[in-house]
Amino acid sequence: MRLRILEHGHTRKQKALLWVMRRFIDPIPGPILTLSYRPRFFGRSMAIALQEAMRGATRWTAGETELMCAFVSRQNRCEY
Repeated sequence: MRLRILEHGHTRKQKALLWVMRRFIDPIPGPILTLSYRPRFFGRSMAIALQEAMRGATRWTAGETELMCAFVSRQNRCEY
């Protein structure tokens, strides 16, 4: 489920950036929309925590992690 508010309510600068991103990625992943929606609340510290949670210390390479995520998404019949 995606909150509709994440599709609206951005500043002009954020809208321009999201417009460019949509040229390459559509739909834009929820974490990116959330971080850009309220940058003072979800700002740099949340981005660092998200990056650590998603790509933190592991024995897996980035490619192995991506492959596992794609596999799980397919099994759950959802987009990755």
